[in-house]
Amino acid sequence: MWRFENKQALLLNPSWTLELDVESPDAGLGDLAIGGPCPEQAPVFQRFGAKLLQIQSPYQDSIGRPVCESAYVRGADLVATYRMSNSHEICWQVYWRELVAEENAIGGIELIVSVQTDLLDSDPRLYVGSHFAAVELLKIAPGTSQHACSVDIGSGREETGRAPGRGDEDTASAEGRELPGHVSSPSRSIARPTFASLDPPGALLARPPQVSFSYLELIHPADFSAVEVTGDEAEPPTFASRFHLFDDHLEKGVIRRARLRAVVLPRADDIAMATACYHSFLQSAIPLTA
Repeated sequence: MWRFENKQALLLNPSWTLELDVESPDAGLGDLAIGGPCPEQAPVFQRFGAKLLQIQSPYQDSIGRPVCESAYVRGADLVATYRMSNSHEICWQVYWRELVAEENAIGGIELIVSVQTDLLDSDPRLYVGSHFAAVELLKIAPGTSQHACSVDIGSGREETGRAPGRGDEDTASAEGRELPGHVSSPSRSIARPTFASLDPPGALLARPPQVSFSYLELIHPADFSAVEVTGDEAEPPTFASRFHLFDDHLEKGVIRRARLRAVVLPRADDIAMATACYHSFLQSAIPLTA
C-alpha cells in the first residue's frame, strides 16, 4: 500500500518497500528494500544509486520541468498530474500502480504515462529509464529457442533497439550521450549506447550483485519505439536504460498513453519467471485511468 504525505510517497508491503518524490518524477523510484526494511539487501540498490522508471522530457531546456499540480492515492495507484513549467499547454498524467500477485514476483510497479496538449500540434516525446548496478544484464526473448542472452555493453557496437518499421532518422545511438540520472565518475569509462535488435522489444533482466533477487524492466510492445542501454567499467558494472515514448506528433484533444513495468523477482529461475511476467503483461487489459 502507498503512504503519501507532503509529496513524498512510500510503498510498503511485507515483501518490499520503495520511495518516490512526486515533485521529481525524473528522479524515479528509489530506496528499494527487499523483504521490507531489510538492511542486509537494501544497501545494494542504494549504494549504487538505483533509480527506477525515471521520467524525463528531451525538451526540458525549452519547456521546463514538470510541475506537480495534483497527486493522490487511490487503491493500488499513486496518481499525479503535471504541467511543464515553461509550457503550460503540455500535460502529463502518471500512475504508479502496485502489481499484486505478479507471477510469484517479490513485487512490481506498473507505470502508466499519458500525455496531452492544448496546442494544435506538439512533440510529446518522453524518456523513461532506470539506473542500477548489476553483474549481468540479459535480454529476455520469449518464444525463441534462446530464452535470454547477455547484453554486451562493452563491444562498442552502435546498435539501438528500435520498433520494426521505424526509420533511422533521429537515431538514439548518439555517441557518448549519458542517460537521465546516470552519474559518471572520471575513473569510469562510459560505453556508447548499444543494443542488439529487440524481438520482442523491451524486456531487460538485471542481476544485482550479492543478493538473491533480480530486476525485470518491461515496456508493452505496442508502446515501444526505441531503447538505449549504457554501462560503465566499474566493478560491479552500473547500467542505465532509456526507453523512448511517443515518437509521433500529438494533436490537440488526443491523449497518448504508454505502459512499462518494473518487477523484482527471486534470482532462482528468474528467466522463466521473467518470461511469464512478459506474457502476463501482453495479456493484461488496457488499464482504466481517469
